[in-house]
Amino acid sequence: MESVKKLKVTTLADNLTFHPSLLGQWGLSILLQIESIDGREHTILIDTGAEKEALLFNIDRLKVSLRRLEAIVLSHGHADHTAATVELARRSRRKVQVIAHPYVFKRRYVVTRKGKKVFGRVPKGEREKNIERAGAQLIFTKEPYQIIPGVITTGEIPRQTSFERIPGRRFICVGRQPQRDHILDDQAVIVNVRGQGAWVFSGCAHSGIINTLRRVRSIAPSLSIYAIVGGMHLVSRNESGIKPVVNALRSYAPKLVSPCHCTGFRATGMIWQAFQRQFVLNFSGRTIMSWKMTRENLV
Repeated sequence: MESVKKLKVTTLADNLTFHPSLLGQWGLSILLQIESIDGREHTILIDTGAEKEALLFNIDRLKVSLRRLEAIVLSHGHADHTAATVELARRSRRKVQVIAHPYVFKRRYVVTRKGKKVFGRVPKGEREKNIERAGAQLIFTKEPYQIIPGVITTGEIPRQTSFERIPGRRFICVGRQPQRDHILDDQAVIVNVRGQGAWVFSGCAHSGIINTLRRVRSIAPSLSIYAIVGGMHLVSRNESGIKPVVNALRSYAPKLVSPCHCTGFRATGMIWQAFQRQFVLNFSGRTIMSWKMTRENLV
């Protein structure tokens, strides 16, 4: 896999914020600003949050320009990751690629313990036709997709571990009959930073963060896992359910671990205990630069 020269990561939307003038939300959006080996600059977004107005507010407060935005990766088709795709694509002067799994825009529902169906999907106004009318190009694929040299999506992630299961009775409408929703549209983004290795960005990691890292290894077997950033969907797990995930994370020996969004307080605390020197608390407004990997720049 090819590499990039530099990477700047800015969390535009997350559950938390310690920034004095930004808003938090139950959602996620991460901005990647990349300098390629040939010196060109690239702007890529992962997800577009849950609350459109709050995300746009943060972008404006941070004075983030999206005029050069070239790609938006939708990590999966849940409303807390897809609320402002159209608006952000319109801010670019380029024809933005919106990269997603074919199931992202499908109708879905959860059956509660009382038997009630609770429907959910990508919000109205942010679906296929809306994105295309905004001038963006939709790219549907289950396979890894290279956005630029050194940056690639994982595509669909195989489920291999025994300790990462999707709880609840979830269904997705594919074809004529609803089927069990294993959230197959879940995907991550890999950025290979020269001299460091793979920076892995997950949206919610519904596939399981360890399954995600295994997928990264299968795509780029020569790369070490340098950084893990994003949601890990451990919020509903108890300590015994989190332990095997944390233990498996240790085997990858990452230099930076920055969980956020749906990871949950308990899991975040356990990850901090396991990776105190590598841990970076994430929140709306957090910036991480690949060329300034010192504790002073990360705490």
